[in-house]
Amino acid sequence: MASTVQSAEPMSCPVRRFSTKLAYQYSINANNLLTREQQEFYEVEGYLVIPKLIEDEVLDECRDRFVALCEGRVDKGPMTMMKDISLAKTGAKGEYLYNKVQELVYDEVFEKYTMHKKLLDYVESFIGPASTVNAFYSPVENSIAFPAGVLQAEKSQFEAVLNHWKPIMAHFQPFVGA
Repeated sequence: MASTVQSAEPMSCPVRRFSTKLAYQYSINANNLLTREQQEFYEVEGYLVIPKLIEDEVLDECRDRFVALCEGRVDKGPMTMMKDISLAKTGAKGEYLYNKVQELVYDEVFEKYTMHKKLLDYVESFIGPASTVNAFYSPVENSIAFPAGVLQAEKSQFEAVLNHWKPIMAHFQPFVGA
């Protein structure tokens, strides 16, 4: 039986060459915001950290809002607070119990983060400019679903558009951390 030897060399970037430009699989960079090193890192690792992209004041305001929501001091409106069940059994409370807020784009404080121009510029580097798609986000499955009529053969038995869901613009999950 042949043994498999794994190289200790760093993983090469999964890119293909077309003429003199690199073609990346996971990022577009049409706005030329990313450096080549950043784009290659993202292609290999699947994430990119941009230190100090968002002002501390905005992050502090979002953190304070999250704590206020967890403690029930502000109306959550259409937002859904998701508890970590394993922590609920330990007696954790407030900000230590909740690990996710859904629909936070409807909150005026969190909107300062989710709609921040610098953040959206970087999001555009990965997914391209804003566009409307015929799809909907399912928080239960944490996935984006396309109605059956969208992805079908040209001569399908179904109508061309089976859309009764509201469109979404993009799905990204920015991380606010220390």
